[in-house]
Amino acid sequence: MKKILIIEDELDVRESICELLQMNNYIVDTARNGELGLEKAKKINPDIVICDVLMPIFNGWETLAAFKKELKLQSVPFIFLTAKVTMEDLRKGMNLGADDYLTKPFSTSELLSVITRQLNKVDITKAKEVNDRLIKIKSALAKIIFKEKKQNIEFYQSLEYAKKVQDVILPETATMKVLFSNYFGFFSPKDVISGDFFWAKEIGGLTLIAVADCTGHGVPAALLTMICYEQLNLTVERYGCRNPEDILRKTNELIIKFMKSNGNTQLNDGMDIVICSIDSDYNILRFAGAIRPLYIVTDKLNSINADEKRISQLEGDNNKVLYEIKGDRNSIGGAYADFLIHEQVFEYEKNDVIYLFSDGIIDQFGGVNKKRFKSKQLKQLLLSINENNMDSQKEIIKESFNNWKNKEEQTDDAAIIGIRL
Repeated sequence: MKKILIIEDELDVRESICELLQMNNYIVDTARNGELGLEKAKKINPDIVICDVLMPIFNGWETLAAFKKELKLQSVPFIFLTAKVTMEDLRKGMNLGADDYLTKPFSTSELLSVITRQLNKVDITKAKEVNDRLIKIKSALAKIIFKEKKQNIEFYQSLEYAKKVQDVILPETATMKVLFSNYFGFFSPKDVISGDFFWAKEIGGLTLIAVADCTGHGVPAALLTMICYEQLNLTVERYGCRNPEDILRKTNELIIKFMKSNGNTQLNDGMDIVICSIDSDYNILRFAGAIRPLYIVTDKLNSINADEKRISQLEGDNNKVLYEIKGDRNSIGGAYADFLIHEQVFEYEKNDVIYLFSDGIIDQFGGVNKKRFKSKQLKQLLLSINENNMDSQKEIIKESFNNWKNKEEQTDDAAIIGIRL
């Protein structure tokens, strides 16, 4: 459902527009002046703004100018409400970047028509942006495939180039630090390029974080990561999915459609993924996993909507408990008659820590007897270092992984993210 922000100083007008839009299945927020409207918009990221022109504190033009200074709000359609429109007023608003005008009084059909027209423009723009990204990715991958057919030296050069292309999809350190003030990310590909990737996004007042593991490793898996990454973005940006369960369901649908687009009916490739939605205003954590679990280290797990049969725990020496929340047994993109994904919801406390990871660490062979690292050893390690700062945790995990592996060949790509909430 699309979110609309109404900025209007007259209570009766504000409430009547709100009621009308809610009856037409829109999510509506309101503000009585431009200053409050700007602050609310920063929190909720509306899909469209309807704003009166003549208001106290910030008039409509000043409000629009303030919106255009905010990077996240620059592209939000902005519709002015006014009792009368002179050519001078119209030109002033359009020069500032207004998308449309509605003159009071207006009919229900006029209001809904303007909103629909602006939202359709946004959908078309987003679809074009996604398509442009896919074209660039396909072009880059075509160059990689061409290079791979040459001599070994050129092959390794192409892998290095592929790594640069693939690095585009990994969230930058600066972006991650904005989203998560206290986190670490450990990433160790088996080859130059990887089938594992991190994905993070802030949208609608929520912070989304995922660790994904695509089938295999090396070039085939890296190609699949690009496809899966774009479908995740499409699911959130174009289809408006916000909850982990909805995101995985829609992403599964899009990936199957993409994989079948050339006439293939047999799907052997897929993606295991753990994804969380963090609502820091209400301390709510939502989780869904395709094969992959989530680890939470806390004093006590506060379940809001969770399947107790999917939760196990391991107690540490520091009175902390590590809870494993198991994901579902379906991979994204797999040929399942019934794709089952269940979302689990928890209330977290400040300083609780969550860990999202691929299976690369626990499947690594090594140690004295050349056995798998296994999940129990990872849990014990995370419990023992949980109170360390996040940079220290990363270095300990990296050292433990490398010491265990020693001279053994790396089994698979390895990725883990820790976030102190």
